[in-house]
Formats: sequence, structure tokens, C-alpha cells
Amino acid sequence: MKTSPQQLSFDFLTDRELDYEEVRGRVKHIIYDNPETGWKVIEVAALDADTLYKLTGYLPNVSQNDVLFCRCTKS
Repeated sequence: MKTSPQQLSFDFLTDRELDYEEVRGRVKHIIYDNPETGWKVIEVAALDADTLYKLTGYLPNVSQNDVLFCRCTKS
């Protein structure tokens, strides 16, 4: 059973920022890509659960099927 995607904003965070979620997953779909700025909206399937995430941010070198580990702010 798949759940609906959660909206998260990709950002680089420090350990002092507590309102984040760690995401480990494979890029399933690139929803939006601006090649001039590197800004993307991507859908990521978690590696350890049946969860989908929607990540947004500066992701110039991210491609479909890449595996990501990132900390994302919750929105």
C-alpha cells in the first residue's frame, strides 16, 4: 500500500535545527526541473518503508533512480 507523498523542502541543515526529517530513498520521478537554476521537484520512495516524499530545492545533479540521504525541513 502506497501512501500519498509528503511535501518537504530540501535544505542543508545543522544539528541545532530540530524541525527536520531524515529521508533515505530512491528518486522515482522528477516532477519539475529548471535546468537554468537547478531547482527541482522530485518524488522519492523511502528505502525502508512504503512511503513517498515530495522534495523541492536546489538539486542540479539529481537524476531519476539516484539514491538520496538528506535532511529536509517539514512544511
